[in-house]
Amino acid sequence: MEQALDPLTVKIALVFVHMALTGVVSFQVWLFKRTAANEKGLLEYKLEVANTYAKDSEIKELLQRMDRKLDQVIRDTHKR
Repeated sequence: MEQALDPLTVKIALVFVHMALTGVVSFQVWLFKRTAANEKGLLEYKLEVANTYAKDSEIKELLQRMDRKLDQVIRDTHKR
């Protein structure tokens, strides 16, 4: 013969389950907000870096100009 659970025990168990679920949901909400804030900060940082530092194409152009100048200096030196 099976014993039925006491209604008070069931109520107490439900309260604990409810508290646990509330804690988990609260943690998830906090975690999602924190993740969103981190993503926003990362995007702002990437934008700042893109605006502040030289782009790859600019560096290549600068190196090509330097190379042309050095070639000109070498040609001028050989002409003397």
